[in-house]
Amino acid sequence: MDLLFYIFRFVLHLWIVWGLWLLTKLLIERHLRQVVQKFDFRIKHKMSIFGKRVSSVKKRLWLYRHLDKLLYFVHRKYEPGISVMRFVMRTAILFIAVFLSGLLTLSELPGRLSFNNPFLEGITFNEGQPIQGTWRFPLFIAVISATIPYFRMRYIYAQRKVHGSYDLLDVVKISTKFTHLSVDSILDRTADFLTDKNVLKSPLKLLGAAFSNYSNEKELVEEAGRFSSAIGTTFALEFISDLLYAEKEGTRYLKSS
Repeated sequence: MDLLFYIFRFVLHLWIVWGLWLLTKLLIERHLRQVVQKFDFRIKHKMSIFGKRVSSVKKRLWLYRHLDKLLYFVHRKYEPGISVMRFVMRTAILFIAVFLSGLLTLSELPGRLSFNNPFLEGITFNEGQPIQGTWRFPLFIAVISATIPYFRMRYIYAQRKVHGSYDLLDVVKISTKFTHLSVDSILDRTADFLTDKNVLKSPLKLLGAAFSNYSNEKELVEEAGRFSSAIGTTFALEFISDLLYAEKEGTRYLKSS
């Protein structure tokens, strides 16, 4: 009965922290969007001026690029830069919520709790003595909880990567009906005709936006390369090569390719 009581208190603490997050969520995400957009604009502006020196610094942000690669293919409402920062922020909130809830709950136990190696000595509890080292067990649980969204995203990414190679066939079949249009219009119209089950629906929309809004050829090639690398097949690479060539020579090339 006492165990259920403390589990209930842990859930209650968790809901309190989560409620505080919901109260400040809109304000934080609005400010986050502004900061990310300014940062992304400065990076692109400096890359256009200094070229490789800035791009080499950007490549060092391997964690950012890794999360961005996963979210690009997993998140249906992906936004460049913003989706990564939102994922990191929500992971941090989850870590803080679980840690604080566990710490508050354990501090109410009428005894002494010692947390050692969870795989060897485990947890020891002695009644009638003050609590010591209560932060260790909540920290352990918080770290595990914070890694769950990442591993879940990795699993979804692996599943979508497999489905993407098959869904690309539907993309090619539908796109052949719109070869009289520009490349960005072909991609947009094709994405509209794809079903929600097709994992390339959202990436195709992003690719269409890249073809319609790119400022230089290098930026377009990078965005197109991200689409093909997300699928990871030779067929995807050939599809992107045809689109890039059609962007230069005209979509009449697609009719014969």
